[in-house]
Amino acid sequence: MTADGGARARGRGPRAAGRRGAGALIRGVAALLLGAGALPFGAGALFAATPAAAAPGTVEELTVALPAGPGEDGEVQLDASLYLPVDVPAPAVVLAHGFGGSKAGLTEQAEELRALGYVVLTYSARGFGASTGEVSLDSLDHEVADARALVDLLAGRDEVLTSDGDPHVGVVGGSYGGALALMLGATDPRIDTVVAAATWNDLAGALVPNALPPRVSRGRRRPRRWPTPSRVSSSRPG
Repeated sequence: MTADGGARARGRGPRAAGRRGAGALIRGVAALLLGAGALPFGAGALFAATPAAAAPGTVEELTVALPAGPGEDGEVQLDASLYLPVDVPAPAVVLAHGFGGSKAGLTEQAEELRALGYVVLTYSARGFGASTGEVSLDSLDHEVADARALVDLLAGRDEVLTSDGDPHVGVVGGSYGGALALMLGATDPRIDTVVAAATWNDLAGALVPNALPPRVSRGRRRPRRWPTPSRVSSSRPG
């Protein structure tokens, strides 16, 4: 998530930095999938095109109903968008947004990846944007399970390239979405490529800074009493 610094000179400031960061993610996933031979460019004889469920070169808006979680009643509705390139079938990329964001912030990246020939799925994680449900902080039983279900969705789409039933899928995310990308890649063997940026490996440590200078009060320096990880854990929503 990049703050808007207002009017600035072209190519400078946080907005430009955000564009450069997004471009780095796009280049990263493209290079990795190309290195794995996933893109079918120049290999048309190897992959026969299958009928597409939607017109290629379009964006399909989806509402994906998923279980609320183990032992929980009801379901959640995830707001998602499927970007289809002109030439299908093609490898797919799942784009995951940062904390406090939604799929709306991923439109530029999705369009750039689609222009490169990928099927792209963006979505708002549960509790964000137009998606329902409660935020569970990338829980294996909730957000990660949701992402695996989205891979199921892609595997069943005619527009997505598969090999012996295994979809060619990469996942890209930053910050909160970067952690989701790492966890999805670690738990779903169908993920071929993971590109995670500016993310964390311990949420308590990320939320509680432990290396800031002491607070200055009335000219005297006194140490700030930081919460311990156990306090953070006990204060998180259940």
